Amino acid sequence: MRVLIILACASEVSAITTALTEASIIRAKILGKVLIMILRCLAGALMLAVSAAAAGEGDAPQHQLLVFGSAEVARVPKSNLTTIYSRPEVLAADVLFTLQRGPIKLFGEFELNDHESDLERFQIGWEPSEHMVLWLGRFHQPASIWNSEYHHGQYLQTPITRPGVENWDDDGGIIPQQFTGVLTESNWNLPGGRVLKIAAGGGLTSVLTPEGLESFDLLRPNADRHRFGYQARVALMSDQLSESGAGLVYAQEKIAWRDALPAPFPMLRYVDFSLAGAYATYVHGSWKLQAVGYYIDAQLKGTSFRDSDVLTGYLTLEDALTPNLRVFVRREDSSHLSEAPYLRLFPRFPTARSTLAVRWDFMRRHALTTELSDTYTATDHYFEYRLQWSAALR
Repeated sequence: MRVLIILACASEVSAITTALTEASIIRAKILGKVLIMILRCLAGALMLAVSAAAAGEGDAPQHQLLVFGSAEVARVPKSNLTTIYSRPEVLAADVLFTLQRGPIKLFGEFELNDHESDLERFQIGWEPSEHMVLWLGRFHQPASIWNSEYHHGQYLQTPITRPGVENWDDDGGIIPQQFTGVLTESNWNLPGGRVLKIAAGGGLTSVLTPEGLESFDLLRPNADRHRFGYQARVALMSDQLSESGAGLVYAQEKIAWRDALPAPFPMLRYVDFSLAGAYATYVHGSWKLQAVGYYIDAQLKGTSFRDSDVLTGYLTLEDALTPNLRVFVRREDSSHLSEAPYLRLFPRFPTARSTLAVRWDFMRRHALTTELSDTYTATDHYFEYRLQWSAALR
């Protein structure tokens, strides 16, 4: 009887394993087909954009090329730089290009630095009206407040570093910052001059690896383990050109683990990741105040650990002491860290940090910035000193 029970259990386990394997194979085939479809659509849309731009009829093509450059040195006294997400020297160039003819738009951003190169954004768009654009390609996460405003342009932001929760995937970020799929952006004029801005998208999100999050790479496409996610941002601005406003963000991602499973979670299958956030920005004269808060819920599927519930955010304040000299302060903080097993996958995430930066625009489109940060992680405490040259070269 025991033998029969054991054989029956083994048969059930084998059936379940086979079903899971078949499900994984089906999922991989579906993702592969979706990837092929996205790449074909991108290629077709690119040919359409180029054809439209080359055509002799209709509106004249509009194009623009922007080049940002930066050079940075960082020092962390009495600490090993390999223990934190920081590099002692960084030399980088960020190239943005746009092309538009009629309703067809093409946009791209390529970043090159001394440790990597990446096609950060590549978007083919259709503008059915002056209020809306539909995009296909690779985008920055619309639910990221900081990166939606500054992207990769170091010259565009006053400080050198970005908030820890807004770090890029390959710099220790805990939120997927890029996805490949579709995105819609719209602006709606409201009474009183106010403007409602809406962005929503969905597509292939990042995967988790021993080095952290890794987004889908258009130049080296590999859809293995990439799953779907969607994101949205709604913002109410005081007027079309003002930075003052407030908004809400939301994201839902399924983040699979790729490569060898992490030691703390040997049964981890994927992370069911949800994010909800709110922000407000107020600009008055030379003063700028911004407050950002995120609630993160990360469920480690396949493990017995409880859900990760994290509250994290930052407050920034900056002012122009003179027309060419700005001072910037930022405070980052997090709570419920003991209830967040998800953060054990990111041991170098800054759980609290205070930052002071001073920027001097010493000549047209060229700036020098110095920055001091006092950083705490789950296991370490260190100071960072940084100096950076940044410029808009074209």
